[in-house]
Amino acid sequence: MNSRLLVALLTLLSISSFSQVIRNGCTSQPVTIVILGSSTAAGAGASPSDSAWVNRYRAGLQQINPSNQVINLGVGGFTTYRIMPDNFVTPANRPAVDTTKNITMALSLNPDAIIVNLPSNDRGWPASEQLSNFDSLYRHSWNNGVPMYVCTTQPITTSGAYQSAVKDSILAMFGPYAINVFAPLTDTNNLIQPQFAADAVHLNNLGHRTLFNTVWNKDILKDVVSPISGVDLGIVKTESVVGQGCPDYTEVSMLLANFGDTTAYGIVHSAWVAGVDSIYLPLSSVVPSCQMNTYTLSFTNVPPGKHDVIFQVQAQGDVHLSNNYDTLSITVAGYGSSGFLDSNYYCTGDTLNLPAHNSDGDSLLWFSSGSSTPLAYSPIQLLGVRSFEYKTFGAPYQYVETLNTSTAPNITWDGNMFNIIADTTLTIHELRFVSGSAGNSYPLVHITNGSYLGRESDPSLWTLAASDTITNVAVDDSITMKLKLAMAKGDTIGVYLHFGDASHRLRYQGGSSTRYYSDQQLTIQAGSGISHNFGATYANRAISASIEYQWGFDSIGRCNYPRRSIHFFPASRQLGLPDTLDVFGGNATMTIDTSFSNVRWTDGILGNLLSDSSTLYIDSTTLGGSVFGWVIINATDSSGCSVTDTVIVDFHFQSLLEHDSGYSIFPNPSHGDITVEGLKEEVDFRVYSLSGNLLHVGKLDPNRNRIEIHELPAGVYVLYIEREERMSSFRIILTE
Repeated sequence: MNSRLLVALLTLLSISSFSQVIRNGCTSQPVTIVILGSSTAAGAGASPSDSAWVNRYRAGLQQINPSNQVINLGVGGFTTYRIMPDNFVTPANRPAVDTTKNITMALSLNPDAIIVNLPSNDRGWPASEQLSNFDSLYRHSWNNGVPMYVCTTQPITTSGAYQSAVKDSILAMFGPYAINVFAPLTDTNNLIQPQFAADAVHLNNLGHRTLFNTVWNKDILKDVVSPISGVDLGIVKTESVVGQGCPDYTEVSMLLANFGDTTAYGIVHSAWVAGVDSIYLPLSSVVPSCQMNTYTLSFTNVPPGKHDVIFQVQAQGDVHLSNNYDTLSITVAGYGSSGFLDSNYYCTGDTLNLPAHNSDGDSLLWFSSGSSTPLAYSPIQLLGVRSFEYKTFGAPYQYVETLNTSTAPNITWDGNMFNIIADTTLTIHELRFVSGSAGNSYPLVHITNGSYLGRESDPSLWTLAASDTITNVAVDDSITMKLKLAMAKGDTIGVYLHFGDASHRLRYQGGSSTRYYSDQQLTIQAGSGISHNFGATYANRAISASIEYQWGFDSIGRCNYPRRSIHFFPASRQLGLPDTLDVFGGNATMTIDTSFSNVRWTDGILGNLLSDSSTLYIDSTTLGGSVFGWVIINATDSSGCSVTDTVIVDFHFQSLLEHDSGYSIFPNPSHGDITVEGLKEEVDFRVYSLSGNLLHVGKLDPNRNRIEIHELPAGVYVLYIEREERMSSFRIILTE
């Protein structure tokens, strides 16, 4: 089977969280980073613990490489004195060195870098002491060949001037190895903004997230890892873009990096699905040193099932070929089995449970024949012939739409606020916008429930919905942010799109009035330009953006498979026995097919088990010596259905109306009542239906020999007369 491979030579800039951010193509080798610090480093104020900035940082690095380590030696209450080297002579009235959590211990762990986070505990002493200790720590680390990064102080609810002055000194002393955690947390008075504070000195979850973003954006990995000499093109990551693929469209991506110090040219990429023809394609792009590109590839006509996609890249002068290959396992949704045959048989009274998945893991959607409305996965009572249609699918059955705003930007500025209004129930999952600056960018998306109007300058009313780090963005590049915003009909969400770096810009369009962009499901109310970090407001600014969202129910589904039909018929198999068995000569046999199981032959009157095999032998003793009776047969057929039948057994020793008991009945057939002759004393009688139900009981004697059964419907019945444990039986026929 031939496949057609479409290659989109796009650098994917869309990453919803740090989990997919790989900041530098040379950072594939594992690194170890040690954290020294106090309660903020230890995670105070964050709940749960994975919200703490160090734990976020560890998770982010391990998404890049699971072997990356972040070792946290932070302890609540620590000051710079507590982390000084083992040989440090502590001045009088100052805390002693903790040799288990200090710089000496950190260096013994063979780190690639050390981060110091001591935000405020030294404020009780002159700033010169704190700065001198920082300088000693910094020099000691570098003298041992390990780069150290020093976080600035951070704002608290007091001591604004002191904290700010120390911050400025740290930035001046350590330059590119200082991490400014003060700036994103402070207000105009050098105090912490309330939305970041858990208490007077500790950060809450939002504060820890902000500190994490600041450390993450420092690009420490880029500084501590050196490129390889020459060209070293390698595949960093491959993945299925949308999870389970479709036979008509299966999309995968490849993250390609150059780990060398020389730009890679002449790149040739080959990719194939095992069992499908391979295709070789030259890539027109180049990959500079320590940079990466992500390429999306779309296969068509891939058979359903599990497959391996094999990737290979080549470049001129590549010094290492071991990282030029990768294999990705993908699953393509099948036309799959429903788990039923095309024709199925059910038992009387059965219900059908329509499965949501088959044994291969394919998802199933069910319809009544000819209907476009899916059926619920609830039991269905089967009556008569029922037909259903089903199809397999690999994604939710929703429509995917995109709403675009201004396409002619004429303003480049910091940020933009606008409203999203849902005209039906939907979920927003992508926001695309245009960069107005080049270089690394740190886009942020804040949201507020309701209109942004009146909330432009109050950060406490906003929640961070997405953040990212994008490297090497060009002017007018499209940036994509992944979101998951569920909206009900009539909901309004205010959006603030801006950058963590005040120097980076957005592209949007100015105007003289508010503009609206709508389709039938969604409306975007163009809003205002906003200066950095909830600053000045400029009305009537329409963001150059597009919003992708899902809504409604698409009965075709993402994988457009034809429906398949199955049918259910009532099981109608019979045991093949006669209604009446006339026994002449004293014995007979009845036999059913051996395919029946769980066979039970039962005396219709006494309930005795006569046989559990496929054959019943009958003689004068079988029915307790009676000359007339019936046998009830129960069995299970090959479809698992229970089958029941009744056979009247009549022994022809003498007349049907008069037996050796000396009794006779008349009239028979009868329109209602019957008379028993030959009675010489009192006897008991019982009247049964052929199904074994007792209908009438009483006593007879020579003076009371009439049985009134005219209330019974027309049919065949059995009369039993018993005297001194001797039983006589008669077949009675009632007519209309």
